[in-house]
Amino acid sequence: MALFFSFLFIIIVSVVIVRYAFKNIKDTLAQKYYVETIQEYNIFLNKDKVFLKSISEYLSNSNVTLKAYLENNKQDIINTYLSLYKSLFENDLIDEMHFFKTPVENFVAFANLKLAEINLSNARKDVLLVNTSLKPAVYFYICRNYPGLRATYPIIYNYKIYGSVSIGSNLINFKSMFEKLNMPTTVYLNDKLLKHSLQSKKYSFYARYPLYKGYRVIGKNYNINFDKKYELQADKLYVIIPIKDLFKKTIAYIVVKRNFSDALKIVRINAIKNFIFDFMVFFIIFGLFIVLFRYIYKRFNELQNILELIKNKKFKKLPSKVKEKDEFDIFKNNLIDVSKNLSLYINLLTNEMDYYSKKAYIDALTSVYNRNFLEEKAEEITEKFKLTKEALGVIIFDIDDFKKINDTYGHDVGDLVLSELALNIKKLLRKEDMFIRYGGEEFVILFPHTFFKDVITIAQKIRRTVEVLKIKTPEKFFHITISIGVSEFSKDDETIFDVIKRADKKLYEAKRSGKNRVIY
Repeated sequence: MALFFSFLFIIIVSVVIVRYAFKNIKDTLAQKYYVETIQEYNIFLNKDKVFLKSISEYLSNSNVTLKAYLENNKQDIINTYLSLYKSLFENDLIDEMHFFKTPVENFVAFANLKLAEINLSNARKDVLLVNTSLKPAVYFYICRNYPGLRATYPIIYNYKIYGSVSIGSNLINFKSMFEKLNMPTTVYLNDKLLKHSLQSKKYSFYARYPLYKGYRVIGKNYNINFDKKYELQADKLYVIIPIKDLFKKTIAYIVVKRNFSDALKIVRINAIKNFIFDFMVFFIIFGLFIVLFRYIYKRFNELQNILELIKNKKFKKLPSKVKEKDEFDIFKNNLIDVSKNLSLYINLLTNEMDYYSKKAYIDALTSVYNRNFLEEKAEEITEKFKLTKEALGVIIFDIDDFKKINDTYGHDVGDLVLSELALNIKKLLRKEDMFIRYGGEEFVILFPHTFFKDVITIAQKIRRTVEVLKIKTPEKFFHITISIGVSEFSKDDETIFDVIKRADKKLYEAKRSGKNRVIY
């Protein structure tokens, strides 16, 4: 009787342990696949964001664009950018290249060049927000034609907003991106928002798809709960990614199906082997069970540790591949291979994003920092000098009678003046000084660790350097002068912009008192 109960106890314990171990690995794999899928989505999204923003920023700052807006000549935009649009569109990189006038009036819509110059404020509230805030944005939105990811960049010249450029790609592209990685994907589109936002003929295209819980289903429909991050059904994981627009409305869900039955099959096979072995050999199994359990538990921990390293992106701490002796070694080696590929992909994408981020901080004409750099770094600069209490000097200057130069010699010569001015002033600055094109012909320089009297001396040196600078045009040489306002960071300043504002007042004093001088 004791032997029978011992045997029964071992069977029960075996079943419980195997079921627990299987559930643990299943949940871990589900969590790992969920994190991996979200990482893949973020890689796709960030790469698209960087790509779309780079194009919109380039187009909005192009001299061709500015000239076309100033002269109200949309044909220049069409002639210059039509081939670019066709190339990007035909390669499925974008679906939209749209130029707007303020507030939200159609100027050039490459998807429909016959579209009249009509007001689209109701259809493109996203563009209205960008044009009024004067800040570029990358976001999801449903316009009159399709739901998609958009980058909208304002067109600003001489402190005046003329319009914006909006570059977009269809949200459905994310479905094909995942499916290229052998991940079946379905896009659920908010039917109510589609009906409200799309033109009727565009809505009819989406209306042909089946409806599920108020969403149009593009792809295979899955019985899932949108309120969850993911659902695990049998050996299949459904990752649910909500898509919200610029105004925090949920316009869609992307559902990615992940199948990890092959990985679970290994665990099932081992569990069955262990159970049969326990059942057939009672007197040997108790000792072997302890050894086997410890072995399995150790191997599970190895896999768990690898999954944790992957989850925390600690790829350098991953163990080396081992000689494959069993299914655990195969699974372990596969995990290591996948993680190394993922590490390489993340590094490549990170380098690409760093490249575009740095590029976004540099003014294309003068090769100094642009205002976007100052906007992004203002809080960091302010907090640093508040904490260290070190000296920080600021000068702001602009070119005297610059409008007259543009009117007399043209904008090309004006651009030459700006680039020559920046090139010569950079030679006078230290590596740590921050030279910023604040807007148009106006520049700001931040001097870390520099006392106020020294900043004044540097400002006079810059003024004298510019005063003797010769600007060469095809017809003649001419000189320019600048007016400079000087200020310094004080304990009462809340942000660096307070210091710039004081310097700006001094600049206007310099202008009023005769120009070509430094006021502090």
